[in-house]
Amino acid sequence: MSVESKPSLNAAKQDILLALFDHLHSASLDTHLPASKIDQLMSLKVSPQFLARAIQNLSNDELIENFENRIAIFRLTHAGILEAEKIAAAQRKIETDRVPVAEGVVSLNHNSAEVIEVRRALESLEDQVRTNNEAFPEHPDERQAALVEISALKTIWSGSFVRLGALRAQATSTLKWVSEKSSAAAIAEICKHIIKLIFGWP
Repeated sequence: MSVESKPSLNAAKQDILLALFDHLHSASLDTHLPASKIDQLMSLKVSPQFLARAIQNLSNDELIENFENRIAIFRLTHAGILEAEKIAAAQRKIETDRVPVAEGVVSLNHNSAEVIEVRRALESLEDQVRTNNEAFPEHPDERQAALVEISALKTIWSGSFVRLGALRAQATSTLKWVSEKSSAAAIAEICKHIIKLIFGWP
């Protein structure tokens, strides 16, 4: 790969976070990416050695992690999602008097169609995880853990106010884990639907 100009390490790190975040925002159930794919999604052009250095720095900062300890397969951590949202908000040049998306508190109108749809989808997911025999057939402990986390999402969604960045990070972590661990296609579809709804709201 030819390198026209070498960006700063910090710029490369931010670009990697945004590449992973944009992939996450697409609602793809494939949460992890190899380094080669990250390189393709980056707006900056860097050498493989510089990319590896930036990835290592992000890993040391606990903003990205190896997926199930597989070499060169990475995904954002909870902290990485929040950091990427901050960077994305800054790059969109949000007005200085507005609170960045990752820290913003928004109200929940429980009479709105969007909020009702998410609530019903979470209830449907909870019911599927509890009763679907195809879900977690060999690991009942994972089924119980999934129910606990889904219940936590329902509790957040039942409040009057929510911190948007934290909600999205928690929803992504829970729903993509449930989708990956469950063997039921119906559960994966519901998880994907809820992620799309939450990232499209408000």
